[in-house]
Amino acid sequence: METIGTPLGEVDLSYDWRQYFRNEIDRVIGHAIREIAPKGGLNPAEIIDERVDAIMQLKLEQAVRYVERSGFPKPCSVRMLLAHGDSWNDADGNDFVYHEVNADGTEAVKRVQDWVDEHDGKYNALFVQACNPSGVKISTRRSFLVYPVAVNNSQEILWASMGIGNKILEVKPPANYRGVRQNDDPLESMLAKYSLNPKPLFTF
Repeated sequence: METIGTPLGEVDLSYDWRQYFRNEIDRVIGHAIREIAPKGGLNPAEIIDERVDAIMQLKLEQAVRYVERSGFPKPCSVRMLLAHGDSWNDADGNDFVYHEVNADGTEAVKRVQDWVDEHDGKYNALFVQACNPSGVKISTRRSFLVYPVAVNNSQEILWASMGIGNKILEVKPPANYRGVRQNDDPLESMLAKYSLNPKPLFTF
């Protein structure tokens, strides 16, 4: 697990996810990077890692827009957890956990609610991108919280965070929130207004 800092906030990124993004970048533009980088005295691996960090900044920007599209105020700071997750809800109890993988090969299984409690109130919004197949609920007291409900597909969560596909991410205001939630998504309302089709064009 590593923490990537951006102007908008931080991303706690499990190392296996960094590897995933590295491989995707390499698959798409790796050949071009390896061809051009040496001419400028640059290390291709470092360039790829810079692109991964840039993707994390974009993901935080998407998280901000997701909260705003859900009818809540735009967060000024966000912290995101990006890791593989699991949850259960049976006779023995329930819990929502994530798999922390580190660059040195060590790993651990930790509770998502503990991560939330650690950062609650330090950021306007907390965004959890980890599978939650049993739909175990988590909560905050001082920060907005976005997390997946009853989903076991990492790719589906990634798409949903961009507002594409099924609405599988729950947005929960903090316990002390007294604001008024807008009923309509501003983007969807605008698209419907200028469309010949009165039905919403996108589902968020």
